[in-house]
Amino acid sequence: MVAALDDVVLFARHATTSFRSGRSVDFVINSAAIMACPQTRVGPGWEARFATNHLGHFALVNRLRQAVAPGGARVVSVSSRGHHFSGIPWDDVQWERGWIDEDGNPLNPQGFKTPAQGAATQVWAATSPRLDGMGGVYLEDCDIVEPAVEGDERSGVGDWATDPAQAARLWELSARLTGVDAFSA
Repeated sequence: MVAALDDVVLFARHATTSFRSGRSVDFVINSAAIMACPQTRVGPGWEARFATNHLGHFALVNRLRQAVAPGGARVVSVSSRGHHFSGIPWDDVQWERGWIDEDGNPLNPQGFKTPAQGAATQVWAATSPRLDGMGGVYLEDCDIVEPAVEGDERSGVGDWATDPAQAARLWELSARLTGVDAFSA
C-alpha cells in the first residue's frame, strides 16, 4: 500500500536492487488514489487520502531516484478536477475538517471520469513524444491544459496547481513528513 511508508521503503529497496544492473526506469505513473472514504489515519497519523494520493508517491519516487534519474524518466503524478475547488489547505493538510458527508459521499460529486477516460491521459503523459523535454505541465484529456477561466470548474488548470511557490512548499512539507528528499541539491 502506497500509504504505508514501510511498504514503499521495501518496494523501493527491491526495485533499486533490480536496477543496479544498469537498467533504469522509463516512466513512473503515480496513480494510486483513494477518495470518498471514512476519515482514516495511516502510518504516523497521516490522513489516508493525503498519504495515498501524495505522500506515498513522493516517498516512492524519491527512493527510486537512482533508477529514475539516469535515463531522464518521466514521472506522471495524477491529479483530479477536484483541484478547482481549492488549493492546498495549508491550515489543514491532514484534512481534520474533511470533504465528505457522514455516509462517505463527496460533498461535490461532479466531474468524475470512467477508469478508461482517466487512464488515457496517464498513458499519454508517460509515452507521448510531444512531451519530450517538458516538465511541470498539467494535462487533461490527452492534452496540455491552459489556465482555467475563473468560475469554470470543468476545464483548465487552477493557478495554485502550477504555482512554483506552492510546489516548493508542498515539497518541503512532504520531505519533512516522509524523511526523504533525494532530488534537492
